[in-house]
Amino acid sequence: MASKKICNGVIIFFSVLLLTNSSCTCGKDCTAIYYNFELPAKVFPDNDTLRLGDSLTVFIDVSNSFVELQSGTLVPFKRAANLGSTISFGRKNLSTGAFDQVANDFDFILLNGKESRAINPSLTRSYLFTEENNRYRFHLVIKPKKPGLYKMILSNSVNTYRESAPCDKANFTTILKETNHNRHLVRLESEDVPGGDFNFVVQ
Repeated sequence: MASKKICNGVIIFFSVLLLTNSSCTCGKDCTAIYYNFELPAKVFPDNDTLRLGDSLTVFIDVSNSFVELQSGTLVPFKRAANLGSTISFGRKNLSTGAFDQVANDFDFILLNGKESRAINPSLTRSYLFTEENNRYRFHLVIKPKKPGLYKMILSNSVNTYRESAPCDKANFTTILKETNHNRHLVRLESEDVPGGDFNFVVQ
């Protein structure tokens, strides 16, 4: 009886030890950001003026390996669990000069990607990107329903991690490529500063 108790105790000890070691991150700081990447996106057409009934397309099609901005090394980033963007929509209030929250004044047609819960649905829509054929892809068509001067901003993807390495967090900075920001509409003259903002007028 005593030997059986000892045997059971040994089994329990090694089982706990195995579980502990399997979940151990070897002292790695899981709150730290280990990678910084650039995420190119495109908005088209990028004219500064649209007509009611026209649509905008937000498009992303990038490799799932990214160049780390600080080290310059190519990092495979397959099976990202939460890579995406939150897109905010504002329309300039002619009385106050501020931008009102107007995400509900658009129709959205999601052709590739997955919608996630928006924290503030009057201001934003949130999406995750699709991974297929070793690429991350996103395709969204946006149709404004009212005239006005609009600002649309694609957020960065922060604290992004892979399913295989949940402790290795990355930040993705969203940059519009081959796209005019039309910043002259909001009295910002420089088009050279990278960013995820796009400005347009609907008539």
